[in-house]
Amino acid sequence: MPNEKGASKLRSALSKQVSQLRKKVDELRARLDAEMKRRKIDGNLLQEAKKARDQVTAELRVLRQQAAKGATELKKALTDAKRREQAHKVAAAKVEQLKAEVAKKTAELKQRSIELARSARESVGKAKVIPKETPPAPAPKAEAAPAPEPAPPTTGNASLQRSDR
Repeated sequence: MPNEKGASKLRSALSKQVSQLRKKVDELRARLDAEMKRRKIDGNLLQEAKKARDQVTAELRVLRQQAAKGATELKKALTDAKRREQAHKVAAAKVEQLKAEVAKKTAELKQRSIELARSARESVGKAKVIPKETPPAPAPKAEAAPAPEPAPPTTGNASLQRSDR
């Protein structure tokens, strides 16, 4: 029996070791399963991160193209604005030039009007004096050609009229 007791102790020890080993195997399997799940999750995250990176890269490419297009349009708009501003300055200068010319012509016309008014007063005064000095002229016939209209006085005539005074 001593052999049986030793064998039974050995079996019991072996059974304990087997049970410990099974426990250890179960524990290692659980760790392995957890590690596989973690790696699977990490792999999924890695794939999602790559997809997200690709998507962001594509969006950045589109945004860069849009920015380049916007910059080109902005440059065109600025060039157009500068061109319009230059045209506005030229037009404003022309308007000022025309205003000055109109003012000058207005002053000349005013002076001519004053000279014509003086000339007309002098003519009226002379006309009043002439009938008193000369006998009345015979009335012209109705069939006679109309008298030509007097030409408007020019600046040369105005200087002659002034010398008569």
